[in-house]
Amino acid sequence: GRAVGVFGGMLLVSRSYVAENHPAAVIIAARVQAMSGPGTDYLSLYPLYAAAEIRLVESRMGWVRFSLPDGRQGWLPEDVIMMVG
Repeated sequence: GRAVGVFGGMLLVSRSYVAENHPAAVIIAARVQAMSGPGTDYLSLYPLYAAAEIRLVESRMGWVRFSLPDGRQGWLPEDVIMMVG
C-alpha cells in the first residue's frame, strides 16, 4: 500500500512539474515542419498542423524546442505557435 501511494504521489508531482515548467502552446500555421534543431539547416522531421497541442521545452534564437503528447520532440520557429492557458 505504501509503495503504491508513494509512486502515485511521484507521478502526480511529475505531471505537475511538466505542466508548470513546460508551458502549453498550439500551432497557428496551417502546416509546418518540425526540425531536428533550431534552424532551417537542420533535418526536417515530420509535419505538424494548425491546432496541434505542444509543450514548450526551450527557446533559442527565435526557435522553440517542443514536445508532443506521444513523446516526440522537435524545433519550430516561434512565429508559428501561440501560447495557451
